[in-house]
Amino acid sequence: MKLSEIIRAYRQEHELSLRQFANMCGLSHAVINNIERERNSNGDPFTPSFETLSKVASGMGISVNDLLRDMEDMEIYSSDVDEMRDELRNNPELRMLLSASRDLDKDDIKMLIAIAKKINKEYE
Repeated sequence: MKLSEIIRAYRQEHELSLRQFANMCGLSHAVINNIERERNSNGDPFTPSFETLSKVASGMGISVNDLLRDMEDMEIYSSDVDEMRDELRNNPELRMLLSASRDLDKDDIKMLIAIAKKINKEYE
């Protein structure tokens, strides 16, 4: 399925409006609308960033891996993805963190993200 179809099906199954789903994901309704239409507001093709995919997956209560596995015909060529792949390849601690977080629920993931953001601010 395409990402647009996955989101639409999820929203229908859970009887969620576009705005409700966007709020669950921590995204604007415009971003979810762009994904569902597969176009941005200018009518150009829309490819979400890895961060957006991660938020969509979190909002759906699934891992990014599961979301990507369910998607087909979605080209994700982004500097974010390339950068993350390289970081995972070269950083064993980051791989361990990712591996340890795979089975966490949505609330635990949000808590870890908040902690990571706080730590990053302390080092800026």
